[in-house]
Amino acid sequence: MSTTETAIVTGASQGIGAGLVTRFLEKGYNVVGNSRAISASTNLTPSPQLALVDGDIGDSTTAQKITDTAIRRFGRIDVLVNTMLACWCLSLLLITLLMISKRWYRRF
Repeated sequence: MSTTETAIVTGASQGIGAGLVTRFLEKGYNVVGNSRAISASTNLTPSPQLALVDGDIGDSTTAQKITDTAIRRFGRIDVLVNTMLACWCLSLLLITLLMISKRWYRRF
């Protein structure tokens, strides 16, 4: 398992979300960034430390894809930042998916 901490940032294609992605990367984190069309973003470029996941976080399949990407690419999830303003319950969806994932429990 990687010893580098991993952050998930939703709403990461612009504004505060993009700024947080940049800052996490500067601090040495692995990052999974998400927004509806993040791969088309000119602000962020995928790298060994940055995975981009397109999709609406309000869709449970997108939330699952984000957590799967973080675990598959980086082996862990340490930080979740939801910068989307649409609904606070979306963070709860991501947290729930993290907690019910067998891979999450293997960390403890």
